[in-house]
Amino acid sequence: MTDNDRKVELMNERAEIKREKCYLRKEIRDAGLSFQQNKQVTDLIREGVMHLDSIRFALYPTYEEMTTKVERLIEIDARIEEIEDAVPELKA
Repeated sequence: MTDNDRKVELMNERAEIKREKCYLRKEIRDAGLSFQQNKQVTDLIREGVMHLDSIRFALYPTYEEMTTKVERLIEIDARIEEIEDAVPELKA
């Protein structure tokens, strides 16, 4: 696989997980967290400032489902960062 092929593969993966990220954020927003709250909570959890249990009551009764979605958002953000580090021209 050439470097260019690898770049294209990474760009496609980034696009795919960004779509998933949008979909997850919409589901979380529909469950009661605004986009800004969603982003703030995700950032705080990723940075270790907040634990997933902290949002339990805000998301009740869909806590388990939303916890899984927030965890996936954190994984997606980490993967996007990895891809952007590997292909610097993707950073906007």
